Amino acid sequence: MKILVTGATGKLGSLVVETLLESVPDKDLAVSVRNPEKAESLRGRGADVRLGDFEQPDTLDKAFAGIDRGGIRQSRLGDPSRLYTGSCSRTGGRWATKLMPA
Repeated sequence: MKILVTGATGKLGSLVVETLLESVPDKDLAVSVRNPEKAESLRGRGADVRLGDFEQPDTLDKAFAGIDRGGIRQSRLGDPSRLYTGSCSRTGGRWATKLMPA
């Protein structure tokens, strides 16, 4: 099962990724980030780093391709669920868990 975390280099996303790296095989973890260079350390730990920017919706289908489960969080654009759901339906993703900061 391939899991995707969006915003993986941010405050909340990085915590989620750290937890997942301790509990799932690294081959099952993908991360979607606006700046893949900032996620090189995650790539070095086995995560599949993908460009995915909610401000550039054309990047999302490729970022979400082959994903079985995903965690998304509210972005500075507001709730990205609509964009995520559209990409999942086009690429075969199944569902998303919305992650909200406290």
